[in-house]
This record gives sequence, structure tokens and C-alpha cells, in this order.
Amino acid sequence: MKRFIFVFIIVQIILCSVSSAQEGMAYQVRGRVIELLGDTGNEGFDLSEGYNAQSQYVKVRITEGEDRGKTVMAEHSTNVYFSDYQTFFLKKGDRVFIIYEKDETGNLIDVYITDLIREGYLYSLIGLFILLILIIGKGKGLRTIVTLAITVFVVIKVLIPLIINGFPPVITAVILCSGIVIICFLIISGWNLKTFAASLGTVTGILTAGALALTAGSLAHLTGLAQEETLMLMNIPNAVKFNFQGLLFAGIIIGAMGAVMDVGMSIASALNEIKQTSPEINFRQMIRSGMNVGRDVMGTMTNTLILAYTGGAINLLILFTAYKIPFSYMINGDYFASEMVRALSGSIGIVLTIPVTTLISAWLYTSKKINKEEDINEEL
Repeated sequence: MKRFIFVFIIVQIILCSVSSAQEGMAYQVRGRVIELLGDTGNEGFDLSEGYNAQSQYVKVRITEGEDRGKTVMAEHSTNVYFSDYQTFFLKKGDRVFIIYEKDETGNLIDVYITDLIREGYLYSLIGLFILLILIIGKGKGLRTIVTLAITVFVVIKVLIPLIINGFPPVITAVILCSGIVIICFLIISGWNLKTFAASLGTVTGILTAGALALTAGSLAHLTGLAQEETLMLMNIPNAVKFNFQGLLFAGIIIGAMGAVMDVGMSIASALNEIKQTSPEINFRQMIRSGMNVGRDVMGTMTNTLILAYTGGAINLLILFTAYKIPFSYMINGDYFASEMVRALSGSIGIVLTIPVTTLISAWLYTSKKINKEEDINEEL
């Protein structure tokens, strides 16, 4: 069953990526369902108890490409792992992706629906997210959106292409993530002691998470191949021999970055406010205040990271529980061990960010020489 689903996903990806510019190749275009057709003889069947598959036939009007405006009959097969497959039947008016080929006379043949078009709903959700940030955050909300855009751009347009072109994943991720941290903090808070303290503390936390993941993963002989989609990388066009273990560690660094940034800026900002309110506070008092704030943050952020990774593996946990897989087997499995290293390395990075950021902030905020230079710069 699992192998069947895996093959099905691979076929879908290959079909969706086929170029339509060459003759004899498949065409991937958008369309709209205009009519539901009755059964054409391909009856549903049971793959196993509780798992059903059934084909639905519909008329689709193509809405893009050189065949725009043409109407074709397309087959839609429900995913085999849905027991309540009727819930996933298409309705009139649904926007879909279809794939087809052409015969020697130019007629459209082998027409299949590959997926629904969902981008409209996703764009609406993104719009709501941006609107709420602007309403609640006002000026800083706009800066937040800018930093988010920079982060997404760097990850998608810089980090991933570099890895595809053979750059070492861990080193690349550490350098780019550190750069993202500094740029984002500069945009949000400007160039000041708070930004400097938060940047140093956050970069330290990211480096710690990466080092721990690298060390623990190497000692535990994690392969980075626990997830089946990772195996698909072996078939991409680029002739790159991926370091799958390095990809695993790079993912850990990226996954921990957001939470570590939150902790670093929270502590640096809180101590900055304390300094502004009580200018005469000394180094020891600043340390005590920072650690008190950090302990409260630690209680929530470590839970956030652990729960985020647990949520990503919820289906596997249900599967293990349903089949009564022994815990000793689970914890020693490559996938489960990888997820534990991922969650624990990130959480340890968060925990260590607290004292590091506190020490740096306390030193910077109570250093008379540094504060005097900052006052001079502000006057200039």
C-alpha cells in the first residue's frame, strides 16, 4: 500500500513537470469542469479492506494554452488512501489541472485530471495574513512583511539553487540564515545595541542547533533518507550528488531559525526596555532580569518547536500506535530518530540563546564606554 502511494506521487510529479513544448510530450494546462458524466464502465474497486478507488468522468473546458476553449472528457481517479472517496468527487465549476497528449492528427487523447486548482484560497489566506499584520503592527507590521519577503526570497531563490548546484548544505544554510537574521533585525529595529545583542544571541543559537544536529546525527548514523520524498531527489535533472545527511541538518537549522530569532529579539528587547526605565541598573541585576524573562520565554518556545515537529509527524505516530509498534523500535528507526534530533537540537539552540543573549545584552547595556559612544552617535 505504501509503495503504491509512493509510485503514484512520483508519477504525478513526473507528469506535472513534463514540458509541453515538444511534440509527443504531455501537456499540463488548466481547465474548468462544465459537466459531470455518468459511469463509462470503469467501476470502482477495493485495494484492500477500507481503501477504495473509483474513477469519475467529467467534461472539462481548457482555459489556457494552445488548446484553449476546447472541451474534452477527462478521467479523475480518487486517491486510493481515502476510504470516503465520494467526498473527493469533482463538482461542476471546479477549476482543475489536466494532462493530455496528442495523436498524429492533433486530437487530444489520454486526458486525466491531476489536481484541483487551490491557489485562490491560498492567496486569500495570504492576503488576510498581510492585512492583519498591517492593522495590528502598523509601521512595524510593514517592516515585518518586508523581512518575511526577504526570508522567503533568500531560501527559495538563493539557498535552494546553491544546494542544487552542489554547495555544501550545512555551511550554506548557516551563512545564509545568519545573514537573514542580521538583515531582518536591522530592518525591524535599526542599527542599535538591541539589534546587535539580538543578532549575536540568535546566530549563536543557530550555530549551536546546527552543531548539535551535525554531531548527534553523525554519531547516530542518520542517513537523511528517512522520508520517501527525499529519494525523489535522485531523479532530478541536475547531475548533483546530494549530501542527504547534510540536507537533513540544513533543514534543522532553517526550522529552528524562526524560533531562535524570536527568543533572541524578545530578550534583547525586554532588557532594553528595562534599561530605558531604570538607567542605573547594574550588570548583575540585568542578568537576573534577563534570565527571568528567558525562563518564561523558554517554557513556551520549546513547546512551540517540539509541537511543530510533532504535528508534522502526527500521521506516523498514529500509525505506530495503531499497529502497537514498540517504543524501542520507534526511537531507533531512522525517521523517528531524525525527527527527534531535529526537534531537540532546535530546542537546545533556543535554550542556549537565552543566557547568551542575556549576557551580551547586559554587557552592552551596562557598559559605560559603549553607551557613551552610542549617545555621541545619536547626537551626530
